[in-house]
Amino acid sequence: MKINKDITREEFGRPSTREQHGESQRGKRSRLYSIWADILKRCQNINSQAYPNYGGRGIKVCDEWSKSFIAFRDWSLSNKYADNLEIDRIDNNGDYCPSNCRWTTRLINSRNKRSNRILEVNGEKQPLQFWAEKLGVPHGTIQKRINRGWSVEDAVSIASKKRT
Repeated sequence: MKINKDITREEFGRPSTREQHGESQRGKRSRLYSIWADILKRCQNINSQAYPNYGGRGIKVCDEWSKSFIAFRDWSLSNKYADNLEIDRIDNNGDYCPSNCRWTTRLINSRNKRSNRILEVNGEKQPLQFWAEKLGVPHGTIQKRINRGWSVEDAVSIASKKRT
């Protein structure tokens, strides 16, 4: 059986290997290429373990990035990409696209998860962990206060009594 080499991998839901950028060789993949490939995998590959939390929820990759690693790389390099940063979707329910993504620290990225409890105080919405750090108390303290019926404002504004 003869294989038609003109068929691209895109036709099978995978990125094309026709782009020439030198960052996708097995064993020598750049970190940025691996991030891009992982984004495509979790949004487009129904066999991916992460698919239910991404593609399964309707999260897509914009056409520009889906079709071209070079487009993703160029956007990344012009938007403060660094090896110590992670890609973060600003709106967790939004797609991977230039207007909804940023490069940020692991700490900031961890605060932008669906599982975080977001509290609004004086019009400012932040994860519970943010308020705990700001107040200087364990996040569990604020959580317990809210569970006991405290208002959110009181729970995040009253310092804990120090035990002696």
